[in-house]
Amino acid sequence: MKSFSIHHCVLLLLTLIFTTNALDLTSVTVKLNESAVLPCKWNCSGLSKWTMIDTQGIVAWCNETCWSDAGFLISHDQYLKGDLSLTVTAANYIKRGWYNCQCNETEICSVRLSIDTLVSSLLLKTHALLVLDLSILDSVDVIYRSHNSKDLYGENICNVTKSLLQCKAEYTHRVLQRGIFLILNNITVSDSGFYLIKDRRYNEIIHIYTLQVEEIPEVVNVSVNFDDSVTFSCKYKCSLTAEWIYKNDITVAQCNQTSCWSKNTYVMPHDEYLKGNLSLMITAADYSKRGLYRCHCGNTILCPRHLTIRPIRTAVQLRFGEYLLMNLSIPENVEVMYNQSVIYDTTSKQICTLKKGSLECDDKYTQRIERVLRLQVNSNDSGLYTIRDMENNEVIHVYNVSVAEVHPHPCNKYGLCFSPGHVITTCVGLLLSFSLLL
Repeated sequence: MKSFSIHHCVLLLLTLIFTTNALDLTSVTVKLNESAVLPCKWNCSGLSKWTMIDTQGIVAWCNETCWSDAGFLISHDQYLKGDLSLTVTAANYIKRGWYNCQCNETEICSVRLSIDTLVSSLLLKTHALLVLDLSILDSVDVIYRSHNSKDLYGENICNVTKSLLQCKAEYTHRVLQRGIFLILNNITVSDSGFYLIKDRRYNEIIHIYTLQVEEIPEVVNVSVNFDDSVTFSCKYKCSLTAEWIYKNDITVAQCNQTSCWSKNTYVMPHDEYLKGNLSLMITAADYSKRGLYRCHCGNTILCPRHLTIRPIRTAVQLRFGEYLLMNLSIPENVEVMYNQSVIYDTTSKQICTLKKGSLECDDKYTQRIERVLRLQVNSNDSGLYTIRDMENNEVIHVYNVSVAEVHPHPCNKYGLCFSPGHVITTCVGLLLSFSLLL
């Protein structure tokens, strides 16, 4: 019985070998959005067709003529030469998977199209946003593994199934989904590591993100009087080029091992740099130098400083009808606030704004203010006039204005007016004249 079974098995195997065509199995891997050729060599005298197995849809065919769906190409000339290869013009995740080529309903080639795993390296600062491109929303896992983790597989922190996002509890409040993008906010140094985007359906890693998070030192606010000097202290031994950056993109000073350079009114001594002192001095602070400064040693950010100018305070005494001249010292948009109280507060009334060179004032003040902000004062105009930078929310200048009251001189019925002193002098003179006559 045993011998009979073995003979039958051998006979069946030989029958299969000699009565069926060998199916050509091939795998093709290309980069995302590149063209891909799915090879198939066969002399087909009838109808050849390519089918995508996942969708069971025909994407191309040839016999006396050829046809191909959008995104696919097949050549009739090559078909006649026995080359049935199919070209995918731009490979993407939708076009991945197995393709079968048939000749007269007989499968002759089977080709799997795969996309190369994308690799991205990111260097971000603390509190920034990490944006992960999921590429697909059907069935995706987001896997995290720290740099020093011994777990080669990492942990699944989020998954998306048919556009529905689910995350572990510790990530729920930090993760947002915007279309195919997953956003992790307020990142910290501990978020450094590897983030893998895995397609569950094909069991493929489609994207690997390597994240390095650098901690940004806390910004120190520095205030100085207008036109005074100020020094940003920064102690760090830097063997690379050290430079001070203003407003993220303007280099105001830099030093290397051989020399230093700085813009006008900025000082960075070379001998101090060699000692590990990267401090920057501004010899005369003005409004054009306000804002954020950072020292960079290579890719390391050091000593962030935010410079502000203390408000200028001016006491002004005027008489009725005289002019209050207000100096607009900055190019940014400003507003003029008025408060009858001698203490500035946020409830002050806005009376004028200057935006892009255009002056606009409250109707009550329009007739009394000229373009240079010259206000002809009334007796009730005493109080605080505050010039505020609207863009940076900073008070630039405060005018404490006191308008003296004008007391009218007494006038007689003929329209002649006399001051009190004049009246007394006149009366004394008349009495003396009268006594002499007597």
